[in-house]
Amino acid sequence: MPDGMDNRSGEQTFEWLLDCTNNLQASQLQPSVVSEAVPQQLSARSKPLTASIVSTAAKIQDLTAFVRSLAPDPGMLAPHFFLASLLPRSLRPCVVVVSQGRNVAGLLYARERLVAGIPTGIVYGDDTLGTMIVARPEETESVLQCALETLLKHKAALRLRVASDRLAFLQVQTAKVNAEIHSHREERHAHLELPRTYAEFLATFRRKIARFE
Repeated sequence: MPDGMDNRSGEQTFEWLLDCTNNLQASQLQPSVVSEAVPQQLSARSKPLTASIVSTAAKIQDLTAFVRSLAPDPGMLAPHFFLASLLPRSLRPCVVVVSQGRNVAGLLYARERLVAGIPTGIVYGDDTLGTMIVARPEETESVLQCALETLLKHKAALRLRVASDRLAFLQVQTAKVNAEIHSHREERHAHLELPRTYAEFLATFRRKIARFE
């Protein structure tokens, strides 16, 4: 499981709904990949970040090498795991790829609601298990900021489920674009901690069987 998941199990999450002033019909006409420069930097000497919204499975799978460069055993952070979690008839992938020059700096995994196969411009992101953002720890906030700025410009609404310690950050981002924000507190549900790999899962059963012999 991703680092930091266990120590967040007792926290509460916020479901964050942002209604933008973007025209919904215009958002439906957005192509599967949208690229733009965002005046945000990871450091004083770095190049400006750019953000691309990717909605095709093939391009998302191409991000596997980047994810593995940060986590050799990515688990639920892997692009194929994210794609497998989608319901094809009601959701399509909406992944924001944040880059610095030619190098990928981070990702934000999200989903866009479909109605009768038509994109609505309503985007959902869930960070309950710490799997919404893929970036180096010191770059997470910059990547998140760049990704949110891009989504706010190109989508009609965002609905994010995040830890309560991110709420202040989100409020600052929405204030920049004069968008309406609604939030409510939601209790974390109990969850079962599972091993990271199937081999580790089988090993737990082997130990229990050995004890009964």
